[in-house]
Amino acid sequence: MHLFIILLGCVFVVSGLVGAPIKVISDVDDTLKSSGDRKLGEKSLGGVDSQLPRNHIYPGAFSFLRELSPPTFERSSSPTSVAILTARASELKWFLEIKPTSKIAVAAASQQLILGPVLYGSVREWVLDGRKGDRKFDNFERLLSTSNPQTKFVFVGDTGEYDEEAGERMIRKFPDKILAIFLHVVCRESEKDRISTLKNCLRFETNPNCYAPRFVSETPIIFFKTYVGAATEACKMHLLSKESLLTVIEDSLADCEELNKRRSAYFDIMFDIAYASITLH
Repeated sequence: MHLFIILLGCVFVVSGLVGAPIKVISDVDDTLKSSGDRKLGEKSLGGVDSQLPRNHIYPGAFSFLRELSPPTFERSSSPTSVAILTARASELKWFLEIKPTSKIAVAAASQQLILGPVLYGSVREWVLDGRKGDRKFDNFERLLSTSNPQTKFVFVGDTGEYDEEAGERMIRKFPDKILAIFLHVVCRESEKDRISTLKNCLRFETNPNCYAPRFVSETPIIFFKTYVGAATEACKMHLLSKESLLTVIEDSLADCEELNKRRSAYFDIMFDIAYASITLH
């Protein structure tokens, strides 16, 4: 058993990590960058998150992946690779391929990360949404077959398009390989409604981004609204140090320089920073 619970729903500690390499795998759309809930007719183009404009990279996303990636808490001078599991159709790589010059690849490189290998989906999954989770699980098995047998994995996805189902299958089939699943909670509210929700939370001094984790074979599935929130939960699990949590907070704030301070996404980050301060103290 690689996980034990100190206090249910509050603090989880992952054991047996000394010397074990950690490989981070991530989805792209609505996980690293917003889809903007763009549609072609009734068909979503990449995701359903409406909180940020299309292609806007979530503040702190690559900082969080970088801090998770090293096998120790010490920085490495060489870039670290993050494997990508995406539902993007391989038949449309001429249009959807993640190239070194892509916005997310450049952002990753600024945090000493390389995106790869990139394992794509197909047009079939784009047409049949229910197949997206199956394809991501199949691609994980491909990745696992070429990985160091000692490697442990952390999967970062979102709640919009079957990442939870894919992650659960990973845990059930390979319970000794998956340390945790982190899922970005996509926003299906209008900007006006989200602002109203946040104002009510501020009024009643409640945290709008406090989600109960779910456990599969004792492995946590963590839900988060911002990458500050994700880093806070990772710190509680001892996947990140407090210094790494502070780094994600600082990088998230730096990324917010490009964000309209009146947007609900900015206020979500402020709520999560206040919540993180409890962990830091």
